[in-house]
Amino acid sequence: MLSLAVVAVVVFLVAIGLLVVGRGPSLLFRLGRLVERTGVFLYGLIVVVVVLGAFAILFPKLSVVPVHVPTVKQLDFKTYVALGDSYSAGEGVSPYEPGSRDTAPGQDDCHRSTRAYPLQLTFAHRLSRPVIFHACSGARIGHIYDFIQSTHGIQRNRFGTQVPGVLGPQVGLVTLTIGGNDFHFGDVITFCLLYPNCLQKTFTPTPTPCVDPSNVITLQPCPDERDTPPPAPLMKWAQSMMPVVRARLDKLFLRLRQDAQHARIVVLGYPKLFPQGAEADFLDLNLSCVSLNRRIDAGERDGLDAMEEAVNQMTYEAAVGAHIEYVDVQFGWGNEACGVHGSALNGVPPDAKLPPRSAFHPTA
Repeated sequence: MLSLAVVAVVVFLVAIGLLVVGRGPSLLFRLGRLVERTGVFLYGLIVVVVVLGAFAILFPKLSVVPVHVPTVKQLDFKTYVALGDSYSAGEGVSPYEPGSRDTAPGQDDCHRSTRAYPLQLTFAHRLSRPVIFHACSGARIGHIYDFIQSTHGIQRNRFGTQVPGVLGPQVGLVTLTIGGNDFHFGDVITFCLLYPNCLQKTFTPTPTPCVDPSNVITLQPCPDERDTPPPAPLMKWAQSMMPVVRARLDKLFLRLRQDAQHARIVVLGYPKLFPQGAEADFLDLNLSCVSLNRRIDAGERDGLDAMEEAVNQMTYEAAVGAHIEYVDVQFGWGNEACGVHGSALNGVPPDAKLPPRSAFHPTA
């Protein structure tokens, strides 16, 4: 960098020499005109030389501080583990993996899609084993390590808890979405579909069972839900639930970071569910959107979106605290259910009293 400053000075001196020795009036006259014509240029040259000199001095000091964030393709690892809930499993995007859509013996009810994002990632090198895909629809934070999902007393996830036995030094990438079911967001949406003015009505979360992996007995409710706040008006209940879910996330992320010390761990947020405010009432005239917008009005949609944004913000803060990456999937979003750019989320059929499992999950 310093050599560039030297070259600039030399070029300038050569230019002066050519002007001085050229044909024309006397030497003193030519020097006077030269100073007159090149005064501004000389000032600019001085500035350039000073700036280049400063870079020459500072650049070596800056270069010794590496700033490098590895991408997935740059990581050298043998195993990728995909954990989490329905947004990682691929709920709503059929077909599902064989044995992943019922609770027959040896099977489960996780709805792991063959088109879920963990199965769409490509890598610069071949993995030593297929993707370890343990994500399961309905999973809560406690199902990652401590308890097994259960449906009507039947084990819902055939892998048991999602993590034990799959993490270690060979794991280079872990991805997950988690926390929405701890917040009972499915119950919240159903509640608002059934009851007008839902944000001010008393909300009672539905307790869910689980299976204790140590003695394979069903627990009702699951112990990880004992700290869930009691029934209260929905907005007040949601505010009380936030620190509860935050504490669960903090514990989970620290455990993941400890058990996968060499891995890149990536937590994804949740997509925006509704268009903003009253605009949604006029964005799409199909019957499903008209029905949905009448059942959940503009104020309620904004309130539900605010809850979800708070969950995403809380997840981001917990991830950063555990040195885990967070990916915001709402940036530039306009594809909510009945969104301005079209619906990239499954909606609710107009004749459905209760939302199907696929509701508000991506269509692809």
